[in-house]
Amino acid sequence: MSLFPQSLGGVLSVRRFIWAILLGLAVQFGQYLSAEESVAPQPDPFTSRALPILKQHCLRCHSTDDPSGDVDFTKFSDSKSALEKRKVWETAIRLIERGEMPPKDEPRPPAEDLTALSGALDATLKNYDCTGEIPAGRVTIRRLNRTEYNNTIRDLT
Repeated sequence: MSLFPQSLGGVLSVRRFIWAILLGLAVQFGQYLSAEESVAPQPDPFTSRALPILKQHCLRCHSTDDPSGDVDFTKFSDSKSALEKRKVWETAIRLIERGEMPPKDEPRPPAEDLTALSGALDATLKNYDCTGEIPAGRVTIRRLNRTEYNNTIRDLT
């Protein structure tokens, strides 16, 4: 049995087959190009939105000179350094949303700035770098079955 039926004319069906292959490749290549164009790099929410607000409103108390709550925001210059201390930012978001930061005796920034700051910090924490090392996690101690236990006791005595 032939790949190209003779009833359609051998040469004509080969040409149709080649055109069909080329059309399929063109469609696939076009989808590849359109998918690549649609993935534009997004600006880092930490450096573009959160850092200016932190510098304007928070560095007076949370800087290298005796930082309040032992939190020094000058150590964080980009989202990578911020993601290394996730607990600090999770606590900061929680305190901002509760209205506990800034404290009552300090001047309060506009509500839009606080909302933008908590949103930018939340977006930063959600951007996790999946290309890095996978954390090992907790190692669970496996129990020995009866045979393994008996062999271990025999080896130890």
